[in-house]
Amino acid sequence: SGNASTGDWEIGEPVGTESFGGPTNPDFDVEGDCYDQAYVTGNGGGQSGFDDVDDGEVILRSPWFSAANNPVVSYSRWFANYDDSVADDMLEVYLSNGTDEVLLESIDANDPNGVWQEAEYNLSAALTPLTEYRISFITADNQDNGSLVEAAIDLFQVSYDSVIAVEELADAVIMAYPNPSDNELNVRIPQEFAQAFITIWSLDGSLVDSYPAKGGLNTLSTNLANGMYVIQVSDLQGSLLLNQLWTVTR
Repeated sequence: SGNASTGDWEIGEPVGTESFGGPTNPDFDVEGDCYDQAYVTGNGGGQSGFDDVDDGEVILRSPWFSAANNPVVSYSRWFANYDDSVADDMLEVYLSNGTDEVLLESIDANDPNGVWQEAEYNLSAALTPLTEYRISFITADNQDNGSLVEAAIDLFQVSYDSVIAVEELADAVIMAYPNPSDNELNVRIPQEFAQAFITIWSLDGSLVDSYPAKGGLNTLSTNLANGMYVIQVSDLQGSLLLNQLWTVTR
């Protein structure tokens, strides 16, 4: 989302571009993750200024995820900013708990320009946990100078402190797997839930599909386009039991 004329966030295999003797858009994702896709700002290739961020900002937001059990977020980021005079644009990363929002980091052209870099944050130390957190990645082209601006995000992960004994996992934890997947999804729901609902959402908040479910193993065969989705499981009262990113790659 955002108001820029070009360069909105999209998922795909990065198409590299170069300018000022260096890379602007990456031509590869992070090594060591699954498959070859990443979130990039404009991925049209061609000349470096063809599909970069222009005349405004673009925003990439994660789904809301649980703030319980000391979550730690990690991701790899790319930012490139070139200009004939002053490169003064930034990639900013914000954390929200639904009430307040804080800046986690701000990356500019003084950071290593046009390279993948890792970042990791203990979220409860950065912002008081309530129920859920959400991460936003925002970059913009300063309309006064019209410089080249590209950003990318890959290998976004949230990890938690373990608070459940291993022998209790089968009865206590809701799980959706494999992830990534080639369209088949297994959702394991504790037996205490006689009935539940599984919904699949696009990252823009549109409902893609919904399925009735029950306690135990639920196997879904979907026919979705490659990309990232949000899997939610809720009980009959509408309480959210699972909220998870899910990647389809065929």
